[in-house]
Amino acid sequence: MPVVSVIISVYNAAPFIGEAIQSILNQYYNDFELIILNDGSTDNSASVIKTFKDNRIIFIDDNINIGAPARFNQAIKIAKGKYIAHMGADDISLPERLKLQVELMEKNNEIGICGTDVTIFNSKKKLGKWYYPEHHSEIKVRQFFSVGFAHPSVVIRKKILIENDLFYSSTCFPAEDYELWYRLLKVTHGSNIKKNLLLYRISDNQVTATKKELVKSNTEIIRNRYLKDLGIVDENQYKYHTSLINDKWFDDIDFNNKAFAWCNFLMEMNSANKIFDKNLFAKKVSSWAYSKSYEASNKTFNPHKLYKKSSLYQYYEPTIIEKLKLFLRSIFYS
Repeated sequence: MPVVSVIISVYNAAPFIGEAIQSILNQYYNDFELIILNDGSTDNSASVIKTFKDNRIIFIDDNINIGAPARFNQAIKIAKGKYIAHMGADDISLPERLKLQVELMEKNNEIGICGTDVTIFNSKKKLGKWYYPEHHSEIKVRQFFSVGFAHPSVVIRKKILIENDLFYSSTCFPAEDYELWYRLLKVTHGSNIKKNLLLYRISDNQVTATKKELVKSNTEIIRNRYLKDLGIVDENQYKYHTSLINDKWFDDIDFNNKAFAWCNFLMEMNSANKIFDKNLFAKKVSSWAYSKSYEASNKTFNPHKLYKKSSLYQYYEPTIIEKLKLFLRSIFYS
């Protein structure tokens, strides 16, 4: 029985799927099966996949399109491995990825999901890096604002998924990973390896680029679940919180003071309900508020003094670089 089941859902990824498969076959850790599910591709993805003759590959090609979340669930149910490793059909795993993730999870039974930092790239060049929090408490706080793992980088204990009936929700597509992490982190711990072990492709055809509004609305639903966990159930407060996250803040003293007050309210509710680590949550909320007010700065509105007078300053003091950037922005931006 393989230790790891790597799963790839494929839809019209012919230009990239070969490189993605080869990056898995090149892993230093080789005790795995590779489950590839063709989700009704209309290009020659299937032909590319069939060129690989490795006996660790299980190829499912049923000529129907049911969506990535359903394919992930299908793969999880047939997987033989102790661990489920996700892989994007257009991404590239670096050779030591599975080795390091399996080693970490074998040594730490409390960790049920492990991701990594990633390097983002397109067909022309590397675009930068995405960093994710290392420790469980930090990941939970990150999840309050945005996703805590890079989906194609994660390895998950299959036992936890099956025993807790944790499967992907198609209704939350294309934010199905964020929604699953919300439920998964209630029953297990998470960790991210602080190494860039995956090359994450950004392309014009990527689902998050073509369905931004759907991502936005489903992400909002999940964020509201976190607010509900904090004891906040008013729909108007949900809408206000969403607007603060999604929209640019106004260059207005009253607007920013009200937003800072909302941040204090979030911290008070967390202290009362103990959902997140108190200090980490306060620091994250305060740094987020500072960054949002920074975006509203211009020649006539410098929010630093306003922020410094607020109670948020005690939880997060802007760095010298942040202060310098704000100063320059206040000079050059109208």
